[in-house]
Amino acid sequence: MSDSSSPELPDLHPPRPCVYLDQWVWIRLAKAAKGEPREASDLQVLAAVQDAAENGVAFPLCPGYPFSP
Repeated sequence: MSDSSSPELPDLHPPRPCVYLDQWVWIRLAKAAKGEPREASDLQVLAAVQDAAENGVAFPLCPGYPFSP
């Protein structure tokens, strides 16, 4: 039973799928993109991330990442 006097909650879902990656993953992807993968599988992960991004998946950065120790 819904109470018509309660306010509507906002839809907090992003408009497209989002995947948050840890800083160490971004570093490994950057090295793979430069042609210096730590492991051969890093190139496969990079390709999968690029493919997902081309198909509408967002990979946002958290504001704290550039400043984390």
